[in-house]
Amino acid sequence: MSVGLYSGVSGLALGTGLYKNVSGLWSGASGLTAGFGGGSPFGGASLYLDFLAGAPLDSRVTFSRGSNATLVDSTGKITYAPANLITYSEQLDNAAWVKSTAGAATAPTVTANNATAPNGTTTADTVAFSVSGTTSSDQSIIEGAYTTIFNATAYAYSVWVKAATVGDVGKTIRVYVQGFSSGTFLQSVVLTDAWQRVTGTATSGATSGTIGLRAQGNLSQNVSVQVWGAQLEPVTYQTTPGTYNATTSAAYYGPRFDYDPVTLAAKGLLIEEQRTNLVIYSSDFTNASWTKSLSAMAGTFTTAPDGTNTGAKWREDNTLNEHAIYATPSLTAALHTETWYLKAAERTKVQVSLATAGLAYGASVIADLSAGTLSAVTNRGIHTGATATISSAGNGWYRVSLTITATAATYYPALTLVTGTNTTIYTGDGTSGIFIWGAQVEAGAFATSYIPTVASTVTRSADVASMTGTNFSSWYNQTEGTFVVGSARLSVAALDGISASAYTDANNNIELFARTADNRLLVFNGGAAQVNLIDTGKVSAGVPFATAAAYALNNYALTTNGGTVLTDTSATVPTAIALGIGSRSSNLFYNGHIRQIAYYNTRLTNAQLQTLTAPPLTTTLSMSFTNQAYTVGV
Repeated sequence: MSVGLYSGVSGLALGTGLYKNVSGLWSGASGLTAGFGGGSPFGGASLYLDFLAGAPLDSRVTFSRGSNATLVDSTGKITYAPANLITYSEQLDNAAWVKSTAGAATAPTVTANNATAPNGTTTADTVAFSVSGTTSSDQSIIEGAYTTIFNATAYAYSVWVKAATVGDVGKTIRVYVQGFSSGTFLQSVVLTDAWQRVTGTATSGATSGTIGLRAQGNLSQNVSVQVWGAQLEPVTYQTTPGTYNATTSAAYYGPRFDYDPVTLAAKGLLIEEQRTNLVIYSSDFTNASWTKSLSAMAGTFTTAPDGTNTGAKWREDNTLNEHAIYATPSLTAALHTETWYLKAAERTKVQVSLATAGLAYGASVIADLSAGTLSAVTNRGIHTGATATISSAGNGWYRVSLTITATAATYYPALTLVTGTNTTIYTGDGTSGIFIWGAQVEAGAFATSYIPTVASTVTRSADVASMTGTNFSSWYNQTEGTFVVGSARLSVAALDGISASAYTDANNNIELFARTADNRLLVFNGGAAQVNLIDTGKVSAGVPFATAAAYALNNYALTTNGGTVLTDTSATVPTAIALGIGSRSSNLFYNGHIRQIAYYNTRLTNAQLQTLTAPPLTTTLSMSFTNQAYTVGV
């Protein structure tokens, strides 16, 4: 039981409820309590950010990412982060919205911000259409452009509309989206005196197009419409749009609140560095960029990790040899990680390799897709040091990764079917195989979130979150304070990654960060190193941990998971103007999940630091009235 677990600890209280329900730092960890009770879990804290609660992001946090990205949502499916590809989504008077005509009509006029929008603000525009002709080719048109800079094949569109006057009730306009290879999507809307969110989906996206409204002479010749909140967003399994996100001069790409694909537990705010998927047609294995050696795509599909029917069956032929599929991306001489989503069918084992021709140099590993296990990694030729991982992606799918140091030679990310006795050379039956989806090769020592590709490689920009200005200075104490952070890293192969940083620049900062398996507190003041406390062996891949760091003149401390408090009694305090969440000024990205951040504007005692970060006790209760046995154990 977590309620009040740390409340009223003798001699340690600092304000009412300081230790109430802090086990939330550990929610989602196997065998540990989940969630917080009512009220603030960190009583007395001047800042508390709970990223496990999901969207929306605290309004004081500034977030940016230069492209779209994927996440695992609360249903356990891979989908896209919140996005709006339409610019000036509430400003139809802007030149980005083109006003035009066809046939006997006049270009529409816009009166800006003269009506109450669905969110209660006076930001809705009135668009007056005038058509003198009576045919469908007589049109008054307003349209905004979009660019799909991330590879999706389905989009949801939406816009709010309402009759501007009583006389416009019952008239018809058309909402449309065009620029898709499958054609223009038209939707006729009969106006009412209440706001309607007109929604739809468009498939097979091109790289650009327009979304707009038009009055047609065969529907309504003259009509005035209140309009607000146009949005176009990439989707996977969804058939309806998500929460609306306003834009101005640039598209909106929102933060990623990630979930476990199996337990559906919240994992927090995902922060990743920039990565590029070097494999093209990452889920279209019928494309010629994928060589099918003594194998073929079966034309059979199952539900993929993104909830769509795109998990493709790949099968062996009936010859005696290896049955493989591979691509030839361009790699540099550096660490690279290959990943696949794989699911058993008739075959339950598959060899994953990233190697030169004939497996002369590189590495491979055999994945057992029924047991969810890996064989030992086989280093090929003189190659050494390859590593591999496997994790459940839900619904029988596993994500398998293989990391090697490539040279300048051509490497083949490949799959080879394997028999139950781990044989790769055998006579196939012409039908047996496995399901495959989501191939990725990226430069780096560990796998990051899936980056879909089509005809070209795709780069996902880094996630940047911070608090600046009065959003920072209103709670931060320049003289002394304490940070408490819950987080989890994607991999211990990741180098320096900051979970939280109070900073001015690279020469003036207080940083909590992880380096491989270590948790650290690093402080610079005026370019001079002040503190470098290292809590060794406390970080494991994907495992949440809690850390607290306290600062004051000649009085620094660090603890992890309630362990020994490390101290430094000879250090000054730098001036800070911002809080970096998962990085510092777009540097040293955490590559993991930031779960919670709490801040106290005083230097807490060492005992308090331990209490705030200690894993919660697991309480068991067993009561059998039939046997008259009553046991309560802690």
